Formats: sequence, structure tokens, C-alpha cells
Amino acid sequence: MDIKNLAYILEAYKCRSINKAAQNVYISQSHLSSIIKNVESEIGYAVFIRTPSGLTATDEGRYFLENAEKIVKNWSSILDVPDIFRDRNTLTICCTPSSNIFQYFLDYKELYPAKCSDTFLESGLKETMTGIVNRRCRIGILMMLESQLPKYSQLASDYKLDFTVMKQHIPMHVYMSRSHPLAGAARVTRADLSCYPTVTDVNLDTDDRLSLSDGRQNTLYVSDRGTSYDAVCKGGYLLAGLIHPGNLETMGCVSKPLADGEPVAICLIKSQLYELNLREQQFIAFLSRRLSCL
Repeated sequence: MDIKNLAYILEAYKCRSINKAAQNVYISQSHLSSIIKNVESEIGYAVFIRTPSGLTATDEGRYFLENAEKIVKNWSSILDVPDIFRDRNTLTICCTPSSNIFQYFLDYKELYPAKCSDTFLESGLKETMTGIVNRRCRIGILMMLESQLPKYSQLASDYKLDFTVMKQHIPMHVYMSRSHPLAGAARVTRADLSCYPTVTDVNLDTDDRLSLSDGRQNTLYVSDRGTSYDAVCKGGYLLAGLIHPGNLETMGCVSKPLADGEPVAICLIKSQLYELNLREQQFIAFLSRRLSCL
């Protein structure tokens, strides 16, 4: 079975019309009809039902199309390999939101300048893993609660990714403005936080949030890290996470350890089939040294 024919059949399903799909893929309607008929004959069941309103998939056809889509997508990724790995001197990093990690990335680039274009993306835990699987990035850095380690280690194994814990037992911190009522406390507990509003990123899944809210109503959901910082600095909100000390000074904020908060872990992921280039090895070693000081 030709993979290109699978792509044609998927186009027919998308368009719900053989005629329209044939136009989109620049073949004749009769040719596409023959392709569908031959594939259905080869697999032994009908993929489509022809109705007055257009093509619709049979029950067996829906299962066939789901798997055909995976095959076509994976084949496209195989064809894209030369482009993805053409410049092996670059850094392409996908990371869960963290000003700490991004600052370490900037520090590394300043200490070890290179004449190439690097990439640093931020997304949630699952999205970061998907970014590695789909080769959008070559290195993934995950920050999560320690209780999540078994779940994401297993997911990494399922996705054929190497999963390395770079740092564990990092205390959870709470960030607030210097004028906040809790700013003078040596440490804070969850009970101390119960009377104050918190801020978190609405775009992240529950697993991605080092949340202080525990389901309380007094939570502000914002669209990005910058807006979160504004809410902390200017609005009196509390934020959980790890913020680089230099950024704290610039923001005019303070951090307090959460005495009864769950510790945080930072992990590295990459494809099991990918060998790190020299700059990637250098950056990971640099990052490990910085994380050891947390």
C-alpha cells in the first residue's frame, strides 16, 4: 500500500468529497475513486459510505483513518529528518515555564557565544514531551512536583524518550510584592496563604501548575508569565514557582519558602535515538552546575 494513497484517502475524508479532494491533491476524480476502491479491496472492508450529503466513514473506516493519519504523520517526520538535523550546532529547547531555567539559558549564551540561531520555547509538561516526539525541539526541560515523577517517567518511556532527573528536593517558594502582609515572615504555610489571592496561568493543565489555590475561588487566571509577574508586583497576588533571584530584584518582589509545600524536581528529556551535539552537552553540564546551587 502506497503511503501517498493514504494521504489522498485522508484528504477525501477531510473534504467529504472525492471530487474536491482530487482537485486538492491534483489528480483526477476517477483516479482517486480507483485508489479508494483498491485500498478497500486490499484491506477487506469499506472505508467510506457514499451518501447524498457526501462521504462518511464506516465504523471500520474511522479506525482505519485514525491509524492512516498516524502513518502519514510519522512518514512526514522521517522525510523531515535532514532539515531538522542539518545544523547540529544549534540549541533547540522546550521547557515548562520557568524564569530560572530561561535565565540560565541566557547566562550560558553570554558565557559561550556562538554564531547560530537558538530556540527556547515554553509549554506545559505534556506539550514539552510532544515537542520532543515531533522533533520541534531536541531537548526538553520539565519542572514538576516530585509526586509527578513516576507518571512522567512512564510517559517518557512510552514515547521512547530518555528521562533524567537533574535536581530533586527543591523547596517550593511563594512570591509576593515587598509590601505584601506576608513579606516580613521568615516562612509561610498553606494556612497563611488562605486569606490571600493567588495567580496562575490559564493556558497550563492542572499538572503544570505549582498551584497554591487548592480549588479556592480567590484565584486569578492569566495568559502568560509576564502577566503573572504584574499581578504579583502590582496587584498583591501570590505566585508559586521558582523565579531567578536577579529577576526578583528587578521586579521588587520577595520569595518565601512554603514550609508545608511539596518539593519540586527538574528533569531532562530527549529522544532515545538522538545524540546530543557538543553545545547541547555543554549547556546541560552548565545547567547541572547551576541547579546544584538551588
